[in-house]
Amino acid sequence: MSVAGLVLAGCLSGPNWLGLEWRGDLILCQHPIDFARDGITVLPVLNGLDQGGYCGRTIDYIQLHRQYGDRTGFFGSAAMTTAGLALLSASAERQRYSAGTWDFLTKLSRDLAPHAHETARRLPANIEKSELTRQLFETEQRHVQQALDGFRRKSPDAYDTLVREVGKTLNPAEPLLQIALSSQPFFAVYLAALAEVHADLGEPVDFAKADHRVRVGLALAKVLPQP
Repeated sequence: MSVAGLVLAGCLSGPNWLGLEWRGDLILCQHPIDFARDGITVLPVLNGLDQGGYCGRTIDYIQLHRQYGDRTGFFGSAAMTTAGLALLSASAERQRYSAGTWDFLTKLSRDLAPHAHETARRLPANIEKSELTRQLFETEQRHVQQALDGFRRKSPDAYDTLVREVGKTLNPAEPLLQIALSSQPFFAVYLAALAEVHADLGEPVDFAKADHRVRVGLALAKVLPQP
C-alpha cells in the first residue's frame, strides 16, 4: 500500500508520525514561530503580512493557546487550522481553491476571531479539558454552519465548489501528501490528524457536516504540543 493509502486507512497517526516529531515550531510568513512557551518566548507581529490576514490571526490563537492550553485544546487547534490556511494561501497550492472559496474562508476566519477572544474571556471553570474542548468546537461550528447555510442560499454553485475544494484538502490524495512530507513536520502531523478522523468515520470527511468539522478540530487538538 502507498503512503497515502496508509494515511487514508488511518494506520498512521499521532505527533511522532513517520518519526517526524513536531514540537510546535513553524515558519509562518517567513518568520519562525512556536506554539510552546519554552520555544520562541516573544512571538512576532505578523498582521498584514499575508493576503488573508491568516498569519496575524494564527499568532493571536497561539497566544491564547499558551494562556489557556492547559484547560482546552480549542485555541491551539484553531491556530493550526489558521496556520494551514496561511501556508496554503502563500504557496503554489493556493490555486487549489477558487477565488470564491478563498473569499468565503477569509471572511469566515475574520468573523470567527472575535468569537474566540470572547470565548477566552468567558472560559468556564471546573469542566474537564476534553469535554470543554468539545463544547467549544460545537459552539464554534454552529457559527460556521450559519455562514455556510447563508452562502448556500446566496450562491449555491459557489457553495458546491467550496465544499468540493475544501473536501479535497480534508481527504488528501498522493500529490498533496508528497508536498506535506517534503515540507515541515507540521504538515505531516496535520495529515495524521485528518487520517484519524477519516478512519473513525469510515468515510471521507465532509466539510458541509458540522460533526465532521468538530471531529477534525478535536483530532488536531490531540496532536498539539503542550503550551
